Amino acid sequence: MNTSCEMIVFSGNSDMTTPVRNMFPYHVYAAYIRIHPLDTNSNKLSMRIEILGCPGSCINPLGVEDGTIPNDQMTSSSTGASWKTNAYHGRLNRNMGSGAWIASNTDDYPWLQVHLGALKEVTGVITQGRPQNSQWVKSYQVSYSLDDIAFQKIMHTSSCEIML
Repeated sequence: MNTSCEMIVFSGNSDMTTPVRNMFPYHVYAAYIRIHPLDTNSNKLSMRIEILGCPGSCINPLGVEDGTIPNDQMTSSSTGASWKTNAYHGRLNRNMGSGAWIASNTDDYPWLQVHLGALKEVTGVITQGRPQNSQWVKSYQVSYSLDDIAFQKIMHTSSCEIML
């Protein structure tokens, strides 16, 4: 098996507050980024994120944390029972009570998605756990799309991307 053609499983957090930065092995051009949590430290998939990219040094935040990306451009496959679990609560360093994006316990393939508003060069992701509740995602995968229809996963090399 060619391990370079496997999907990357990114290491997530080991606590609820420390941001963890993961850079992609290659830059992607995308209008949509999806984070697919795989494993958690608790019974809830909870996270806060920022997307990194160009211009500049290509490690710049693209607007999730500071609100440049509006709330309606953050969506998810599901949410928990509380109003504080919507997708837009998944902004990095958001400290509104115990807010973070939380997937429903019945969601078999959860994801948190950011619509970047335009085609952007994307280089990585920062993740963080849920404040005050000791919940975080320990591993995840990332996919990207130009049109919110056809998504490709981040692979170990760009020469073998798999369409979802």
